[in-house]
Parts: sequence; structure tokens; C-alpha cells
Amino acid sequence: MEIAAQTNGQIINYTNIARDVATDSKTVQNYYEILEDTLLGMLLPAFDQSIRKQQNKAPKFYFFDIGVQRALQGILTLPCVPKTYAYGRAFEHFVILEIARLNSYLEKDLKLSYLRTKDDVEIDLIIEHPGGALSLIEIKSSNSIDDRDTRSLERFCSDFKNARAYCFSLDPLPKKIGEVSCFHWQQGLKEISLGIS
Repeated sequence: MEIAAQTNGQIINYTNIARDVATDSKTVQNYYEILEDTLLGMLLPAFDQSIRKQQNKAPKFYFFDIGVQRALQGILTLPCVPKTYAYGRAFEHFVILEIARLNSYLEKDLKLSYLRTKDDVEIDLIIEHPGGALSLIEIKSSNSIDDRDTRSLERFCSDFKNARAYCFSLDPLPKKIGEVSCFHWQQGLKEISLGIS
């Protein structure tokens, strides 16, 4: 549980974890699957157009609750200070959980994944809508979004057909930066048809 908390929101390297705890990688993978099956967390698969190739890529893992994850890390009583790396990771975790929960609750049948390229450029969340349309989402904890926040996402826009690019943040002002539509995270959920009240 502690190792899962430490690697929360990161790509799971089953082999490295197995080496650290002196077991085999299949056992580690089974433990993560148990965490998902018991609803203690969710596995976010890597995106690939091919289902077979997608199954060969390592997923990310997110605990069902940020507080539980912080408690397992032993940092629950430490403040999560805005404009820090830890705050940004917690915000990304929170937004991904909200999207996953609404997808389940509203029975939207969306497929969620992430993408990281070989040169470590990442899309935080890819939503595959029924019918094939994609939403590419960058999540930033900033109160003011500019082109530096959307640059990597902008690079992907031409690579995906039927895709809309979004940046969800704490910035209250909606804006369009190139091909990327930027929204406060709550408005963003409405824009991708997840409907929140």
C-alpha cells in the first residue's frame, strides 16, 4: 500500500517494484489488480489505437481518494501548498478521479487513458467517446493559463483525428490558445459532456 501511494499517478514499473520488495513482477501486478478490484484505486491504461499494444504498456495507478493516498505516504498532516509540485500532482489526481467518477455515475461509457511518448511528452488524460471522438486533456493547477501550459498538447493536435484539446485548470477565465480550449476544471467537465451540477 505504501509503495502504491508513493507511485500514485505515475507509470507503474512492475519489475522495479518487484526487485525492491524481493518478489516477482506478476505478484506485484496481481496486487495492483486487487487494489482496483476492491475499489481502492483505479488503473489508468496507456493509450494506443491497438488494444493488443495497449495491453502491453504499463498503466498508471490512482488511489480512490487523495487523503488516503497522502495518509499512506505519511504526509496527511502536511499542508498541500499551492504552486508546488505536490499540489500539482494532487490536483491532477483530483481531476482524473472526478472524471472517472462522473463517467461511472452517469454511465457515459467513456474510455480513459493517458499517453506518454518516447521523448517523455505526456497527455495527462485521453477520453475516448462512444463513436470514436477523442478529448485530449492537460491538467494544470495554475490560476492563470498561457501558451507555455498548452505547448505540449498543441503538438499532438494534428496527430489525432476527431480530437478536441483541452486544458483544465484553476484559471477562472475560459480562453482559446491555438487549438486548445482552456477552462476552469468544473466548466471543463461540462464541456466534455460529463454534466456536473
